[in-house]
Amino acid sequence: YKDAVERSGVKIFEVPGLPTGHSDALFKKTYFLPDFIKKNLRVYCEGLSKLKPAIVHVWSDNVYAVIAALMLGVPKVILSWQSISPKEFASCQKFSLRRHLTLKLWKALLTSTFPHPEMIYTANSEAGRKSYSRWLGLPEERIHLLYNGIDNNFVKGADAESVALERKSLGIRPDEQ
Repeated sequence: YKDAVERSGVKIFEVPGLPTGHSDALFKKTYFLPDFIKKNLRVYCEGLSKLKPAIVHVWSDNVYAVIAALMLGVPKVILSWQSISPKEFASCQKFSLRRHLTLKLWKALLTSTFPHPEMIYTANSEAGRKSYSRWLGLPEERIHLLYNGIDNNFVKGADAESVALERKSLGIRPDEQ
C-alpha cells in the first residue's frame, strides 16, 4: 500500500541507521535504561528531530519510537497495537527467562506513556483492546478501536466464476454458506 499512501500525499519516512550528532542532554533522564534501549531511542530521536512532525503514528508496540516522540515533544503520538498483547503471544510459547524479562521491560516502558495527554492508543479489534487493557492496566475506554479496512477501490473482489471454481476445488457446494 506504500505507493497508494504516497500518492495520497502522505510522506513516509523510514528511520535511518545510527545517528551521530544528537545532544546528550536529551538523554539524561534515560541513564537507568539498558544501552540497547538508549541506542534505539537515539536512532528515533535523530530521525524525528529532523522531521519535526506534528503527529507520529507508530504500529506494533514500537515503544522506542513512542518514547522518542514524547521526549521530543511531538504534539500527538498514536500507538496502534496488534491483535493481542505480547504477553498473550508469549503464553503460547515455552517459558523463556529472556522473553519474560523483555515483557516486563516493555510493560514498564509502555505504562510510562499513560500520563501523557498527547498519547492516543488504538487496537484493531475488541479482543486486542481487552488484551492490552488486561496486560497493561490501561482502561479500555482509553484504547480506541480502529478496525482494519479494505479500500474496495484499491482491492477488487473475485468474479463469480472464480469464486465458483475455488469453492468447487475446496469441496464446498454452491448452496453452502
